[in-house]
Amino acid sequence: MCRNLVGGKALNLGVMAAYGLPVPPGFCVSAQAYATFLEANAMDELIRDALDTIDFGDAGLVEDATATIRELVRSAKVPAEVAADIEKAYSALGEEVLVAVRSSGTAEDMADASFAGLHDTYLNVKGATELLEQIRRCWASLWTARATAYRHQNGFDQCRARIAVVVQTMVDSDVSGVMFTANPVNAATDEILINASWGLGDSVVSGTVTPDEFVVKHGDLRIRAKTLGDKATRAIPNRDTGSGTITEELPAADRNAFSLSDDRVVKLAELGRHVQEIYHDVPQDIEWALHADTFFLLQSRPITGVEFSWDVDLDDWQRVPEPDDTIWTRATADEGWTGPCSPMMYSMRAPGQHQAQLYAVKGWGCAELDRLRYWKFHRAKVYSNCELHRRLLEATAPPPIRANMLQNWLPPSWHADVMSAKFNYLDYVRMYMRIRMLNPDDGFYRWLNVFRQWMDQREQWYNGTTPERLARMTDRQLETYLQKYAAAEATLSERVWHGYVIYARDALAVVGLILAHWYTGNNPNAFGDLISGSTTRSATQIENAEVWELAQTIRESEALLHCFRNHSGDEFFERLRNFPAGREFLCRYEDFVSRHGHRGMTDRDMYFPRRCEDPSIDYEAFRALLNVSDPVRPSVLEQRVNAKREAATKEVIANLKQGPLGTLKAEALKLALDYVHRWTVIRDDERYFVDRGLLAMKRGYVELGWRLAERGLIDYPMDVFFLGHQEAFDLCYGRGNPVLDRLKIKGRFRDWKREDDKEVVAPLFLRNGQGVQFDETPDADADLSGAGLSAGRAVGTARIIKSLREIGTLTDGDILVCNSTDPGWTPVFGVISGLVLETGGRLAHGSCLAREYGLPAVQVPTAMSRISDGATITIDGTTGAITVDAHVGAQNPPVQFQAE
Repeated sequence: MCRNLVGGKALNLGVMAAYGLPVPPGFCVSAQAYATFLEANAMDELIRDALDTIDFGDAGLVEDATATIRELVRSAKVPAEVAADIEKAYSALGEEVLVAVRSSGTAEDMADASFAGLHDTYLNVKGATELLEQIRRCWASLWTARATAYRHQNGFDQCRARIAVVVQTMVDSDVSGVMFTANPVNAATDEILINASWGLGDSVVSGTVTPDEFVVKHGDLRIRAKTLGDKATRAIPNRDTGSGTITEELPAADRNAFSLSDDRVVKLAELGRHVQEIYHDVPQDIEWALHADTFFLLQSRPITGVEFSWDVDLDDWQRVPEPDDTIWTRATADEGWTGPCSPMMYSMRAPGQHQAQLYAVKGWGCAELDRLRYWKFHRAKVYSNCELHRRLLEATAPPPIRANMLQNWLPPSWHADVMSAKFNYLDYVRMYMRIRMLNPDDGFYRWLNVFRQWMDQREQWYNGTTPERLARMTDRQLETYLQKYAAAEATLSERVWHGYVIYARDALAVVGLILAHWYTGNNPNAFGDLISGSTTRSATQIENAEVWELAQTIRESEALLHCFRNHSGDEFFERLRNFPAGREFLCRYEDFVSRHGHRGMTDRDMYFPRRCEDPSIDYEAFRALLNVSDPVRPSVLEQRVNAKREAATKEVIANLKQGPLGTLKAEALKLALDYVHRWTVIRDDERYFVDRGLLAMKRGYVELGWRLAERGLIDYPMDVFFLGHQEAFDLCYGRGNPVLDRLKIKGRFRDWKREDDKEVVAPLFLRNGQGVQFDETPDADADLSGAGLSAGRAVGTARIIKSLREIGTLTDGDILVCNSTDPGWTPVFGVISGLVLETGGRLAHGSCLAREYGLPAVQVPTAMSRISDGATITIDGTTGAITVDAHVGAQNPPVQFQAE
């Protein structure tokens, strides 16, 4: 069968019948029969003339013109040969059988457009004469105002519109309805949504009754939820006339009873799964009917108008099921998975971090937590399990340090219970001992040295191999190469998990508690001052100092500055080859890239380009640095921050020593501070190291992408990042589903792009695949306040920066307002005077880097939408307060280089 001849509905019914599924007998009046009907009655020209009068901006004109066309169709005669063929097919169904007459449009039920409900359906039709009349009416429904307007809106050629008609034996249904094999409410592709009501299905399809609703899980056919509908009426065959339908009110007993038993719901859902499998696992919109314990399929078409992304498939590696109503938080992503996350990045990293979590909880005495899922992927963001966080807090965090760990991590209604949960300090001591006993290398201090050695030993290997060598690998060798790096990532996570989750948390808490209980000095910013700066230069600081020196070289050279001002982005680097100073600079820059080329990306995801792939990244950093009129060398800024920290440390220690047991308290503070600063540096160096491995893996996945594109399995090599690791290699080995995978790529890239462009704000909490709001939405006129991340106070011009590509617009003293930062943003930390973030906590990478640079920093979830670009603002990194000068707007536009 051809879609252009029989239409989508008839084609799909034929396919299902061919697979042996329960489809009522019937036949199709083809679109060619409709064309013959038009030609015999010379109607094409008449229809065209009527269409020419339509102004689609005037609903009245649309209705009048289409009514004229419908009347022409209904009043015209069906050609004798067409009528004879219809009567013959009808007779083959039996003697005067009751049938349903439904449209089957040739443009209907395509992947990107659905004409569902736009054409008319006629039920309980009896006799050849009435059948011909209803077929004419079905043809006429091609020209309803709504169908004609829909074609216009979607760019369909009206003059080429054709319609086929499906004639099927009526099912005298006891119950009927609609089934979506993916949930259109929350876009969950692992759920089936069923609507059911008594009688014929037209009342459910048309929305004239409130049906019963059932949500069934795909995998185990478990009924997750069911809701009793009102079902006030039902449509039934008209027994008096022998044809047509009537509507009757339902008795209370039927209204208050579910129309399907649980067993029948499961049976129907299983039937829906079979239908979906036939159509390459593309979610289907199915109309069905139940008669005498037998289900019948009346039609199936792809679900349209729902933005599916098949995120659940990226969690196929999970070993335990996800309980209903689990609450998930985005807070983990805000701290460690900043920016949009590609499916490939998630599928490579999440299993390894889950493995690290399982490894760690044994030491924490919480082995039972291996029965909880840790991660969840949802629309380009990573979520973690609130219940898991709750149990870990109650088991491992003494009550005095819990308060700072509740915000954003747990629903507000949980906070009081978590704060008051009993805590066993003896078990807390045992936890520290157990960690060391299980693996001495995980000890409180030892892990710092062991992990440093681990990184040093693998630095060269982590750089990976060249694209040329990757291209010579077989598919199996390429997969093995990538699996080795994923395994190394998992091992790395195990090495740092105790340190990041427990040790650093507790060391920072000790500093805070000592200050809160025993410090009596007059420095309100003591905590921030003590943990600011760094005792050792981190890899990021070294990298950024080199970026600054390169920018300074441009500033001091007339030839370089002229080239920079007149040629932007990649072109600047190309033009450098044309003059001596340029070639010398390019040589220095290439040496810089040979050491730091794996860095510079916008966010964590390996999809983002690095400077070795796109030098324009550094052009924007240079531009921001050159906007500073009186530049200060980074080492000087570091010395200032460190001097301030040392002075604050000296003052606090002197103050502590004046009290009871002062020397002991001072020594405890020094030990805790030393640990915090060692951890801060190793955290930054770990990130620098990990970025090497991510680039090595990216090159491997790009090679896989080229292979899939060359084989015609995906459209572009970079599309591979919107499949999971297993999905991509299944496709490579011929085990995949190319039809579905293309839909996955399209949907997931859509989600990723929206997140990257900051078009959407991902919900902080999720439940059953939907965002859930626990706090009131902030009043736009309310004071801006959030969490202080890095101490200090700054006044400056707010610059709303959505992407790293925009950092070149920053000027000296601006306050950077953005969603989150990554090391790629830090070259401009010497330019700005303060930082406002929407996401991330005090231990997030951006917060740690702000403290290293001595920048005041505040976190306010809605900052980018509530602060105007160009406004003068004051931020307080201690209290988290932001003050906006309402009288100052965008009066200070960012400095831009102008072509000479």
